[in-house]
Amino acid sequence: MYSVGGTPGNWNFFEKDFSNHIGAASGAALKAVALKFSTETPWIQSVGLSDMGKYNEAGQEAAAPVFPFRLRFHPNKAVAGLIPNTQPSDYMAYTSQLESVPADTALYDIYGQDGPWELGGVEHFMGTLQLDGQLTKSKWGDEELFFRHQLSSDDMALKPEWIAHYA
Repeated sequence: MYSVGGTPGNWNFFEKDFSNHIGAASGAALKAVALKFSTETPWIQSVGLSDMGKYNEAGQEAAAPVFPFRLRFHPNKAVAGLIPNTQPSDYMAYTSQLESVPADTALYDIYGQDGPWELGGVEHFMGTLQLDGQLTKSKWGDEELFFRHQLSSDDMALKPEWIAHYA
């Protein structure tokens, strides 16, 4: 995500970075949502990543998982300006806009931060997320595809030195 509040006044899907660490909510409505989320975890501004290092390439559980503290998806220059920054007349227009992205386009350059900045963490280029064909709408994707967010506390259990650096 970029932020809980989205990008008010900015309709370009590829304008901002996405990350598993975001800033605090602002405004009464979003603070109320944050309060509700905090009944599940005190670290509502981050998503854990340790599951990424739980298994090796052969599917064997790793004794000491290696995983980033933070991921940052930076829009690739190939998508700059593809989507207008003006408000569409239809709020679902973004699906058609995404379908207009050319097949095989590089969408994001991905960076992983190996630890919190305060502990000397360094951001490393990890690769580029590139389409393998064309984006398309689907009933299955709209109604059946769901992702589970990992709790940051899972990461903290493996890296307790990171605890003080979660918002």
